[in-house]
Amino acid sequence: MRTTAAIVGDGLAGLHAARLLHAAGIDFRLLEARDRLGGRILLLDGSGALSDDGLDLGPSWFWPGMQPGLAALAHGLGLAAFLQHGDGNALFERTPEGAIHRFPSMRQEPRSMRLAGGTGALVKALAAALPSERLRLGSAVSHVALRRDGVVLSIGGPVAARHVLTAEQVVLALPPGLLATTVGFDPSLEPNTASL
Repeated sequence: MRTTAAIVGDGLAGLHAARLLHAAGIDFRLLEARDRLGGRILLLDGSGALSDDGLDLGPSWFWPGMQPGLAALAHGLGLAAFLQHGDGNALFERTPEGAIHRFPSMRQEPRSMRLAGGTGALVKALAAALPSERLRLGSAVSHVALRRDGVVLSIGGPVAARHVLTAEQVVLALPPGLLATTVGFDPSLEPNTASL
């Protein structure tokens, strides 16, 4: 299969890249190893199951003055934001059986913001604007090879079971450490790049 652009990783960076490509009318495929969208953005309910209205276990706050791009994206998607509550005391419990410790909170400047519905609302809004047939969950990229006719991505497990996608361009939207330990490259990355 061929595509104009392949995006590896469906966290915030990958989903936003897919949104921009789709808006520009560029064919793309977004590949994600996990069986869910969002990358480090993860919301779980009290029992530990995925939830649309749960606890943020990934990024939870943003600072509009320091992250104007994120603030503009959230606003452009019509997502509501609110100030993180900062008054009162903070409670800390090490274990469910342990004592609850109370600490005076410290006012934060600049004040942080949160998205209504958690950062998962950002994932949902970005994904809702994309054609679902271009999102490939459970598609771990194991190898990226530069060839004359494009960039060839090997997707899947053992060699016999792998699928191949050829793209004109590739966006690698994974943390560098994860990329370096899970994906092979041909030609190999330059040592200076690999060490980063």
